[in-house]
Amino acid sequence: MKLFKTLSVISIIVLLFIGCTKQDTQKVENTHQKITNKYWKLTQIENSASMVYPKQREAHILLKEQKVAGSDGCNRIMGSYTLNENKITFSRVASTMMACLQGMQQAYKFKINLEKAQNFKIEDDKLLIFDKDSNKILEFTAIYLQ
Repeated sequence: MKLFKTLSVISIIVLLFIGCTKQDTQKVENTHQKITNKYWKLTQIENSASMVYPKQREAHILLKEQKVAGSDGCNRIMGSYTLNENKITFSRVASTMMACLQGMQQAYKFKINLEKAQNFKIEDDKLLIFDKDSNKILEFTAIYLQ
């Protein structure tokens, strides 16, 4: 009888653990599906609208398999990122070092704010990124890839 009770308790604990793990895994997968494999066009840095200058690319990022790639509007950018529920951090963000006639300040602010990223929120087709003090530092609009 004692063995039966012990096995019952162990079975319940195992089932609870499996259930919690499955929910956590589903949350992570849902977060990844919402944010990855999309072209995120930069629309705002801090409180200023993002500019697209003549003969230059628009600033954007692509997130896939813990890698970030894109453009700061002047140079290509690349690095890595990690997601954990509503937390996002970018690391080893680097860029090519070409000079542009316009937009160098915006490009610099974009890279710096990526490095300050701590949290994110998705509202409709918008990706909002916040710093450690919950200030919105970057805003993107999703452009869906085929």
